[in-house]
Amino acid sequence: MVTRRPYARFRPHTPIRPLFRCRECGGPWPCQPARLVLLAMYQDDRHRLAVFLASRLLAAIEDQPGREPMDLAARFLGWLPPASAKSDASGGGSRLPADQRNYEE
Repeated sequence: MVTRRPYARFRPHTPIRPLFRCRECGGPWPCQPARLVLLAMYQDDRHRLAVFLASRLLAAIEDQPGREPMDLAARFLGWLPPASAKSDASGGGSRLPADQRNYEE
């Protein structure tokens, strides 16, 4: 008896250039399955994920000169979760300088 592995039927959701549509589902890349895989692959280094997606964004902008770059940026980068406090260089999870973090109006 042959047992099937749960991942045996999974096909990678990779982009087709120049339109950057998903090879598997046909949706705009990164599609939801691609996003989940990317988050899992880069779970320990979200900054590297952002750099990877920015490189794909630049390729998409070059491949699609008629598209609005801000729309592509929202599609490629807008879904990324915010950086966690432990990965933030400021150490406190805030992007404000230390002397401005407790500022109250």
